[in-house]
Amino acid sequence: MDVPHIPGLDFDPSSIQLLAHYLKQRILDHFHSGDPNYSTNHHLIPDIELYNWDPEELPRQYDRLAETRSNGRQWFFFCLRKEKYRNNNRSKRIVPNAGYWKITSSDKKVKSEDTGEEIGKKKALTFYQGRSSSGITTNWGMHEYYLNPSYLGYNIEDMPFVVCHVFKRNGRRGGDDVESASYANDDSGHPATSESRAPTQEAAPNEVELS
Repeated sequence: MDVPHIPGLDFDPSSIQLLAHYLKQRILDHFHSGDPNYSTNHHLIPDIELYNWDPEELPRQYDRLAETRSNGRQWFFFCLRKEKYRNNNRSKRIVPNAGYWKITSSDKKVKSEDTGEEIGKKKALTFYQGRSSSGITTNWGMHEYYLNPSYLGYNIEDMPFVVCHVFKRNGRRGGDDVESASYANDDSGHPATSESRAPTQEAAPNEVELS
């Protein structure tokens, strides 16, 4: 069923919601549905091989795969975790014939408001065009969310999926700190403002993120 776009009503989940509800459910579907491709929330967050796509193509792919319309500012995808490089723990994030995603800050822990339990972590990335030796920074950014296996109760080292929040920054190309209020959430999951982007801004009460 095609879900219509309702003006003023955006799909804008917080970090905790992405981890504790959407990613947790996607992983449960993977293990228990009998069909690893089944996803309860595919109409909102579709599966995609994200690293096969130039980020300029991702909005079109979201429109093709999801059953609801994006607000045109941010897009969410489930993605199978990429294979890691031999001899280290860095995942492959190279987009063929386009560029690569580069981690631009340290991981942030996401903790439950109710219990203080660490439910997962968030990685911040920026897309670079070209080769890693001479890549050109773009305005495309992404947050990758990883669920803590202990939160789900599985005795496995790595979860099969991550959830990716893709957005496009405003401002000059090349600035990793020019993320626009229109294109990304602050750490509480709400649209960022000039005040919420201030260096002294604290994490929202409902989630604590520690470097």
